[in-house]
Amino acid sequence: MGTRMTLALVVLATLALTAADGGGARAADSQSPRPGGQERQLDPDLPGVGPQDQKFAETALATLQPTVELSRLGAQKASNPDVVALSEKMAKRYAELADELNAAVGATGLDVAEGKAPHIDNRLDRLDDASSEFDLTYLTEQRGVHKKLISVYTMEARSGEKEPLRAHAESGRQVFTENAKEIERLEGQLAAERTTPGR
Repeated sequence: MGTRMTLALVVLATLALTAADGGGARAADSQSPRPGGQERQLDPDLPGVGPQDQKFAETALATLQPTVELSRLGAQKASNPDVVALSEKMAKRYAELADELNAAVGATGLDVAEGKAPHIDNRLDRLDDASSEFDLTYLTEQRGVHKKLISVYTMEARSGEKEPLRAHAESGRQVFTENAKEIERLEGQLAAERTTPGR
């Protein structure tokens, strides 16, 4: 009886070792290069992957100037004095940011071609056609633009490799975040006024 029990334990131990070794081999196989150079590659378009500084510079250059134009349009067409004042401030500061971005790109030596920002061009077209309640429509469009800018600038501030661009991104991120809060405050105020009885 004792011999059988010992034999059974030896067999079980052998099976356990074999299974563990096979599992380790499978794990090693999964990490080894696949035949024919089919190693798994990360998508260069994923956030944090690929030429981050290059992508940031192209996107920021494409987005900033239309945002200046959007802010200038708000300064010209808005009727609420607070919206006008904010728009004037943003148009001036964002034009400065565009100059700062160009200087940062020059300092890095990157060869950057300015891309396009059709989403902002579409916003400008919609606002040009807005005949009533311009202020509220404008603030809604600005909120969308600022959300994108904050996302783009935050990613560069965290993941950028070139110091001039990373420093510019951190500075710009703070400006956009501060103005986005004011945009949302005014948007909420105007929306409440529109729905208040007697107005």
